[in-house]
Amino acid sequence: MKRLKKVLSLVLSVCMILGMTMTVSAEGPGQQASGAGDDYRRIVHLDAGRKYFSVDQIKDIIDTMAESNYNALELAVGNDGLRFLLDDMSVTVGDTTYDSAKVTEGIQQANTAYSHAGELSQSDMDTILQYANEKGIEIIPLLNTPGHMDAIVDAMEHVGIENAAYGENYQKSARTLNIMNETAVGFTQQLVKKYVDYFSGKGCSIFNMGCDEFANDIYASRNGMGFGALQDNSQYDDYIAYVNSLAQIVKDGGMTPMAFNDGFYYNGVTNQGTFDSSIMIAYWTTGWGSNYLGVQSAATLAGKGHSIINTNSAWYYVLGATSGSFPLSHAQNGVANTKYNDVPGDNDPAATGSMICFWCDDPSVDYNTYSGNVKELIQSFAANNQDVFGSSEEGTDKPGTVTPDEEKVEKTITVAEGETIEDIISGGDFTGNVNRDELDASIADVSVEYVNVPGEMTATQWTQSNLPDGKYLIETNRGKTVLTDSTATGNKLQLSGTVSEAGESDLWTITHASGKSYYVQNAEGQYLNIGDESASLSGNQNTVTISYNNGMWRFSESESRWYPFVGNITTTYYLNQLGGNTATVAGGYDGSASDTGSQWNLYTLSSSEPVAGTKVTFTGKQAGTTYVTVGNVHYTINVTPKDLSNVEDLNINLFISTSPVWDVNDKTHNSDIALSAADAYSEKGVNIADLVPAVGWWEWASNETQTVFWKGTVLPQGLHQTGDTTNDRSMSGTDYTFLRYWNDQWEYSADGSDWTAIQNSDEVNAYYLQKTTVTDEVDTYVKDWAFTTSNSQNQSGDVYQKALSFAVVYPNGNMNPTTEDGIYADSTLIYWENLANLGFIRVGVNEVYEVEKITYTMGERANHDSQSNWGPNDSIDWEKKRVDYQNYWYDETICWDESYGTEPVINGQDLQDEIYARNRNYQGRYNGTWGFNDAVLILIYLKPVESEDSLTVQYWDDSADSLIYDYPINVTNVSTEDPGTFLNRLMPENVRPDGPGEFELSDDAYIVNAKNEEETFQKDLTKIPSLFGKYTSGLYEYTGADISEDGKTLTLHYNLNESKLSASYVVDFGLPVTISMDEIVENPANIQSVMIGATRYGTATVNGTESITYTPSKVLSGSETLGVTVTYGGDEIMTHSIAIIPATTTYYEEGFAEYTDGDWSGNISKGSGEQAAEAAGHKTNVYGADDKYKGEAAGPSNSTQATSTEYKGNATFTFRGTGVDIYANCTPETGKLSISVTNAAGSLVKFMQVDTALKNGTTDATSGQEVTGYNVPVASLDLGTTGTYTVKISHMKPNATATGDTVNLDGFRVYGTLDGGNEAYVSDGEANPSFIELRDQVLKGLNVQSETSAQYAEQIAKTLSQVYSTAGAGEGAAVITDANLNTTTANVQDLLDKGPKNELYLRENQAVTFKVDRDVQIGLKALNGAVTYSMNNGEDQTLSSSTDMFYEAGRGTITITNKSTGDAILSVTKVKAAGAAADAFNGIQLCSLTESDFMPALLSLGFESEAEEPVYADATANISLIDAAGSEIASTALTANGVAGETHTFAAADIQAAAEGILPEGYELTGEASDVEVAYGESETVELQAEKAEEEAPDEDTDDNGGSFFEKIGNAVKNAWNTVVDAVTGFFGSLFRG
Repeated sequence: MKRLKKVLSLVLSVCMILGMTMTVSAEGPGQQASGAGDDYRRIVHLDAGRKYFSVDQIKDIIDTMAESNYNALELAVGNDGLRFLLDDMSVTVGDTTYDSAKVTEGIQQANTAYSHAGELSQSDMDTILQYANEKGIEIIPLLNTPGHMDAIVDAMEHVGIENAAYGENYQKSARTLNIMNETAVGFTQQLVKKYVDYFSGKGCSIFNMGCDEFANDIYASRNGMGFGALQDNSQYDDYIAYVNSLAQIVKDGGMTPMAFNDGFYYNGVTNQGTFDSSIMIAYWTTGWGSNYLGVQSAATLAGKGHSIINTNSAWYYVLGATSGSFPLSHAQNGVANTKYNDVPGDNDPAATGSMICFWCDDPSVDYNTYSGNVKELIQSFAANNQDVFGSSEEGTDKPGTVTPDEEKVEKTITVAEGETIEDIISGGDFTGNVNRDELDASIADVSVEYVNVPGEMTATQWTQSNLPDGKYLIETNRGKTVLTDSTATGNKLQLSGTVSEAGESDLWTITHASGKSYYVQNAEGQYLNIGDESASLSGNQNTVTISYNNGMWRFSESESRWYPFVGNITTTYYLNQLGGNTATVAGGYDGSASDTGSQWNLYTLSSSEPVAGTKVTFTGKQAGTTYVTVGNVHYTINVTPKDLSNVEDLNINLFISTSPVWDVNDKTHNSDIALSAADAYSEKGVNIADLVPAVGWWEWASNETQTVFWKGTVLPQGLHQTGDTTNDRSMSGTDYTFLRYWNDQWEYSADGSDWTAIQNSDEVNAYYLQKTTVTDEVDTYVKDWAFTTSNSQNQSGDVYQKALSFAVVYPNGNMNPTTEDGIYADSTLIYWENLANLGFIRVGVNEVYEVEKITYTMGERANHDSQSNWGPNDSIDWEKKRVDYQNYWYDETICWDESYGTEPVINGQDLQDEIYARNRNYQGRYNGTWGFNDAVLILIYLKPVESEDSLTVQYWDDSADSLIYDYPINVTNVSTEDPGTFLNRLMPENVRPDGPGEFELSDDAYIVNAKNEEETFQKDLTKIPSLFGKYTSGLYEYTGADISEDGKTLTLHYNLNESKLSASYVVDFGLPVTISMDEIVENPANIQSVMIGATRYGTATVNGTESITYTPSKVLSGSETLGVTVTYGGDEIMTHSIAIIPATTTYYEEGFAEYTDGDWSGNISKGSGEQAAEAAGHKTNVYGADDKYKGEAAGPSNSTQATSTEYKGNATFTFRGTGVDIYANCTPETGKLSISVTNAAGSLVKFMQVDTALKNGTTDATSGQEVTGYNVPVASLDLGTTGTYTVKISHMKPNATATGDTVNLDGFRVYGTLDGGNEAYVSDGEANPSFIELRDQVLKGLNVQSETSAQYAEQIAKTLSQVYSTAGAGEGAAVITDANLNTTTANVQDLLDKGPKNELYLRENQAVTFKVDRDVQIGLKALNGAVTYSMNNGEDQTLSSSTDMFYEAGRGTITITNKSTGDAILSVTKVKAAGAAADAFNGIQLCSLTESDFMPALLSLGFESEAEEPVYADATANISLIDAAGSEIASTALTANGVAGETHTFAAADIQAAAEGILPEGYELTGEASDVEVAYGESETVELQAEKAEEEAPDEDTDDNGGSFFEKIGNAVKNAWNTVVDAVTGFFGSLFRG
């Protein structure tokens, strides 16, 4: 009993999880429900959260509801899953806004993880709401919280909200909100509010909040489950508060809140809070089991003011369930026996509505399969509750509807396997009322369709002698064809078809006239006439004679003629099939009445009643019994085994070439297999590989050799293998994979879909291959048998033999066998006859190795012995070719590679054809084929299968910090405790390092791979096949090795020896570059031939002996080294290495991306034309500019682009560098892109969405940009560190209602592929560049009018500098000046919001000014057409190219002005600064702008310069008195004020006077002063000699200079006063002048 209770508890728990439903009471303003004349809610609940339902499926349910007078559909879009997404899913909680795309992504990922992908869009819901309203159905949304919200909980965690799920310790609910987490609660509330606002705006009146089954997934066994846990944890009041907060959100939206009942006042607890009484209760359960009994009754909740929607779980149906919780039988019983007002529990309160619920516990169940059950329950519930639903419009059941009163009809169908039988249910259309719950699809297939079959025509032969009037078919008894009214040549009637094929149009109306005379008329009423070899129709009434004899009828007509001497003679003409039993015409015949051609049969036609109804088709699949219900008919389907006892077995012959093969256990050597029809009887058939032995044996000269199954082949008559020991037929006939006995015949198929009948003359064979263990790494299989070099002697010595050798090539160029002697001895097969007879070679891949390619190389026996047999002492000379000046490799031809898309195979006939084409002339049977000295070497290039256990060997270029080459090595792990690494597997053990890091890699070191082979390490790059010809000897010097921390990567390090480079060329575009040989060699005239080795990133071609052309085919991840081998006269050979170096920025056309999905079109290209060949240190263009592009007209770069017209089209490319710009061609209508960047580890490092449309903004600042713009940098991504990144560009759908647009990709520019200090960059003065976007430096916030006459360039410049100075931080900026200068703060914001994001647009009469302290280059392009511009007020220049390129701009104050007239826009992108120094550069720093810096820009825009005000300054003459010893003894100065730049002359007299005025006592001047010129603003020094004077008696009235003392004082005061006056006058004059 306890066990029973536990099971019941579990069942009820599941039921409750399924059973959430809601109820409604108030009408919405836009959805007035229709019904049976009252406000009673008649609701259907659909679980559209767990499972995605399409718009059409929901419409179909609405149709069924409307027919049965329901008035509301509850869409549970939020129930575990969340399958309705608004256009804007952003959620703001406090100061944090969670991005819409991120929230959407989190929900979609959660939905997919829960069960499957799929959500309704806002447009979809708009459609549903409108359709429901038209049908009188209100939509009630359900978004369940705080339980049943798996997707929302996962989404919160996705956007970074921690601890969003409720739980204790380590036990967390997968579907329940942590109501104690303020952030998680706020997020959920705001999300619910978004949905409330949406549905309220659509006129919905009720919103179901759910609120049931709190954390029951983790508290199923706890008393009270989740609600018990809340109460135990003193958190039940928090639950009440949360529910009430949601209710308030719903009410604030003008809607009525609804919730399920089980959490309300659980356990009768009323002291922890009161639920909002306006919440409608969807009452579905009174509790279950032994620990969920605290659910309050409906009467209790009604007593607290809640209205009740009766959601009785008796009406629950889980889609597709046949047992367990809520199967179809449960729901059928519920809708039949539980009335609409029967609320669960006792003391039922009055309910305001009833709700029948459909749940989707298993979201994978196909709705269409069980839609009939849903419709039946909807209709039955309405039919059983007509008190509230009323009756249907016509008062009768609709076709296809099964009412509860209809009894089930039992029918038994018996059908054989593979046979089909039909049954028709008359009357109704039950195609939507099929219950397959009992159907076992492996036993029988059942299909249903509605048919309207016309009545069936039945022909009945009239054999009675009396002939009543009526309509008859007339059939000739001899030919069994029917007489028609169609006229034939020669005035006859046509005979056509049989009675079974005839219809009403072929009937003749026969009417009795008199005696044996009858009228015979066709459907048009014309009369039959019979004459001499004629039968015709006419409108004139005519009778014929009809007679009956021995079951046959005769038709005749007599004619009387008068003949001279004889009189009247009557001739009778019988209607006759003229011409025998195959004749097709009828006419009169005057022969015997007994002629068989004159005998006819008559038939009457009757038609059965037409049949309209449901046709059920049953197809037997395998013996057994199963059941299905269609409408009210319950079918028992008995499938009986097909009787195959009389079917002959199918014989399958086993061959290798022309020899039979037998099972290893078959001592009789019988190669036949008999396949019985019973074993092959199925629609899918049987695989031949499962029928024949996987391993067989064949015998030659008493030696048994193992074979393996290859394929099945059906050979037609004349090509049978049996009995033909000369011709191998394995490549003839038709190959097959499957056999079956079906449709009463043997059939074969290659794919299991298309089947062909096996004819009795066909031969069915299975062919085998001989396994040849020529290498341990892979298995090889051949379709012809062979000898080895050790046993080919004395085997049919008269037959010519030849050699087929095998070897494998490891990724590093090492081979196995390692020597050619080893190849001959250990992996060579000796064959008879020509290679064409060899036919087929297959290479078997395994878990360790796949195959990259297979090649063949021709050879011949070294000793040219005339004997046919090969021996163990023979050897082979293989054809080889030079791969560089000192290395040779096999002269091989590819016969298979991965691009073939097949298993690795070699077709012997293809090889033989190649031999014929070469017309080889070895000693053999005859010229043109191969004979007993010929040999072929098959080289199998291995491709190790990478796994988590693989080790990696990589070759690293330290000079470029880039990977040269790498390959994996697979090892066998001994155990999980001892995973294989280089640290524990490197051999011999004494060469192993003690730990990770640098170590000495011995030349003898090796590692034992997973095939138990010793795999060594190749240090010489010139020996690696993938690098042949790429690196000359010594170009890269091996410097050492190291092992990674995890021990799984061995790195061999190399440095480029630049002294070995013949030349280096820097490429800044992905275009071809042609290099003249005279730039590489000193004596190009003596060149005989040029050969180029392998390349990594492109292709290299030789143009005669004059030049070579390198064409990049993919984005350069490092430098490309071209190995050029030059042969001179006299067989002198030299090898040159040329470096192709990607510039600091490299632009690639759109063709370098790969395009998938969507619909990409356009003339996608990697570029046409060539870029200039610029050797490092000799550049003619700055990096990022080329004449090829400069010469283009405005438009897409290279005049090509990739256009996507379908959403989700993807473009992808991978690059190495520090950043990338992505360019698009844009119009006002182009669409949006999403751009993601992932690093080498697959981690997302950047994601952005870009609107490519060029549209005007809201102010003059962005007017005029609504144009077709080319090469627009829609994304500029600085990734910070050098790395390998993959960019995915997707054409995104901008919104749910968008129907289509286009995007046009133009190219992309890669930054920093190599280190900025590369020597080539240093030599070009382009080292360590730094970049800034000028757009980001623009400051435009002025309000200055040029029309104001008082405003001159100087004053505006001063204002500009003052505004700039308020920018703060002392940083420089770039400033746009405009001829209008009418800008506002709004303009600035508009420029930021609506202006270009990665460039700056200069329209007509706009200029940009910035200031730098070093030489820079600036990115310019013509956005939408050729543009005229000036730089630094220089000459006007025309720019036509729209390709973003750099141009030299100099240093200091730089001004760029658009001088165009019209709408041509000059685009300014980035400023680049680089230098010659290889040391790190700190970047570009814009300097502060002064008034004078703006003058060139303003003057270039037409502003006038005001008349200049004089600038005043002092001119100073410094007077110094020098004694005889050269020492200064006194000094003074004379000053004068005037206009700066002009000069003032100090008169000699003034100087003399000033000097005398400072003479010390006892001194006198020894010379006279001269005039002195001094510029205003400058000073000059005037030196005068002074000596001590001889002493004389003093004169009281006169001094030594002839003036009295008082005169001297007066002169001094006068001079001082004049100086002061001049200074003051000059100062005030400057203030008031002008």
